[in-house]
Amino acid sequence: MGLGIGDWGFVGGKSNKSAGKRVGKSLFDGNFLLFNKICLQISNMNFRHATEADNDQILHLYHLTARLSGGIARTEPEITPEYVQANTRKALTENGLIMVAEQDGNIIGEIHAHQYGIRIFRHILTNATLVVHPYFQGKSVGKQLLTTFLNYIRHHRTDIRRVELESRATNQKSIALFKSTGFEQEGVMKNKTRNADGSFEDSLMFAWENPDFDEEFRQSR
Repeated sequence: MGLGIGDWGFVGGKSNKSAGKRVGKSLFDGNFLLFNKICLQISNMNFRHATEADNDQILHLYHLTARLSGGIARTEPEITPEYVQANTRKALTENGLIMVAEQDGNIIGEIHAHQYGIRIFRHILTNATLVVHPYFQGKSVGKQLLTTFLNYIRHHRTDIRRVELESRATNQKSIALFKSTGFEQEGVMKNKTRNADGSFEDSLMFAWENPDFDEEFRQSR
């Protein structure tokens, strides 16, 4: 579970009033984002498959999101280069799927899901994790990336029938996003999540069913 959706936090900086230019350092260089409001129109954004060459940017993306309370399940010290490398490698080599949202060469969102590695569950991608850079949350990046991910499965991964994910019960923005893209809540795991303050909360189980699941795959397996 690791859901980086919502309007959390603020990363300060200064802006340049000239026609939407990003100024100063790169989006991922240092602690400040130095571009103006026009850049927040999310122009020139594209979606693509991730590669292992993206691991450094993905690591930084996860660290930024983990600094926000409730941003993702793991704390910042738990997000190591080895963790990110293992996620990417598993998605690429074990029939999973990993994609990124990119603007001007900077990764601003990432989504991945893996297979269980058990034959009876080979039609499932599970533990789907969606992370969006804090400065781009609430600007439809997460929805566009998730929609692209699901559309790719519909048209190119017809061996997949289900995509599964979890959400904290209190994360209403994520829940609304998942429902808006076709996920249905299937269950509740009571007191699964222990928050930083020691309190417990439920985790909700969601699944999306691929309407283009291949009947031949269904019958031949």
